[in-house]
Amino acid sequence: MRHHFILLTVLIGLAAEAQSFEEALWFGERDLIGSPRYTALGGAMGALGNDFSSVHDNPAGLAVFRRGRLELDLGVGSREFTSAYYGEDVRERSASLFIAQAGLVGELEELGSKDVRYFAGLSFKRLADFGRRFNVAGSNPISSIIDQWIYNSNGIPSDQLIDQGWLYEGMAWEAYLTDVIDPTNFTYSSSATGLDLMQEREVRQSGGHDELLFSLAANRGHRLFYGAGIGIPFLEMTEESNYTESEFDANSPVNDLLLYDRYGLSAVGVNLHLGFQYRFNYWWRVGASWISPTVYAMNSNFETQLSANFRDGTSASSQEYYNDEILYRLTTPQRFMCSSAFVIGKSGFISIEYRSAQMNWQRFHSRDFDLENIDNQATDQLGWQHTLTLASEYRAGPVYLRGFHLWGNSPFSTDARGLEAQRAFGFGTGFTFSKWRCDIAWRQQLSDRPYSMYSSEFTEPATLSDQNSMLVMGVFLSF
Repeated sequence: MRHHFILLTVLIGLAAEAQSFEEALWFGERDLIGSPRYTALGGAMGALGNDFSSVHDNPAGLAVFRRGRLELDLGVGSREFTSAYYGEDVRERSASLFIAQAGLVGELEELGSKDVRYFAGLSFKRLADFGRRFNVAGSNPISSIIDQWIYNSNGIPSDQLIDQGWLYEGMAWEAYLTDVIDPTNFTYSSSATGLDLMQEREVRQSGGHDELLFSLAANRGHRLFYGAGIGIPFLEMTEESNYTESEFDANSPVNDLLLYDRYGLSAVGVNLHLGFQYRFNYWWRVGASWISPTVYAMNSNFETQLSANFRDGTSASSQEYYNDEILYRLTTPQRFMCSSAFVIGKSGFISIEYRSAQMNWQRFHSRDFDLENIDNQATDQLGWQHTLTLASEYRAGPVYLRGFHLWGNSPFSTDARGLEAQRAFGFGTGFTFSKWRCDIAWRQQLSDRPYSMYSSEFTEPATLSDQNSMLVMGVFLSF
């Protein structure tokens, strides 16, 4: 039986109740995706411009274009996750194909003058790709997820668990995984016993986070460049998760359990981009930009069901709970960027760029529900995220060679590894002929983070290592 459920206590991160703040991470996540040139330089183009992807970071770069341009770039992503959980390592690979970037820019000649030139642009960029899957598995010597459900259920009548927001706990009671042993005090227990339980979670995600940018920029005397843009980011994401526990004691009537969750999310937002570039002379250039907090209108849906198999051959399931439409808002952090580039004649350049975002500044809003607890999770567990990128380009006639290395910290405040927590590197090449240019780039991002199978009060988190590789190819026409 399907049961429509409207409570928001399991609104976000149905993969695990302890991960509800991670929806904010989906919106804060930024892959190094863009044009082949942008990708091969690790995005370190804030002081250079002349690239649609860099315009999303610093709109002043739009005014560096010398002529109109039409461009389309495609990306092929390869993702490999390796999880470590109680001594067990599991590796999973996936691949995806998507549009990395597209753009059109033109000069507004009728508004310009001898000293100032104006440009307008429309561009599309993929901010993050969600085509991925991973598995976490291991023998837990400490607890079962049922222990968490029992702890949360104690003191609450079984017919009020779901009404009071304890959805999984109510489902556990419906599937005969927990039961009331003291009707007076409403104390719960379970016949599912054992240690070294095999626990496994399989997660499949699809979708992407994209942005459409309308931008205007000015070139004042080929020395000062400044610009502004209105960004319309939009996100579509689906996550399916299967959590299983097995290998209970031989005298336990429970053989195994399966918790299925499916979570869908769509959102559209708006933000403001401001930036400038300044050329002290031909060889030294600097740039800085600010992206305002983004306000998203969110629409999510979910369904979940818990089932258990018993050793006598019978089985039991909870009702299937679902919600087709949950509306709320999310405000994500502002972002800062500053960069400097040193041009080496006609041969190339060296660029360095610093970026920062206050990841713990996330705000969920709803007229009907109190979501302060989710804000508090983000405040307590996330912090400032910083990245530093060093990039270079070398030109030999019509051929370009590029490469970069990036260092970054983890968004989790408990991670003390500093800029060694996130690493990325890549390279690429390009060839120019007449008004056309073809480019190709490859890059790899390496990071790892904790991943909770369920509440960290009952089990140690797993470590999830992400090897994110991408090949980007593109062509553009200047006119």
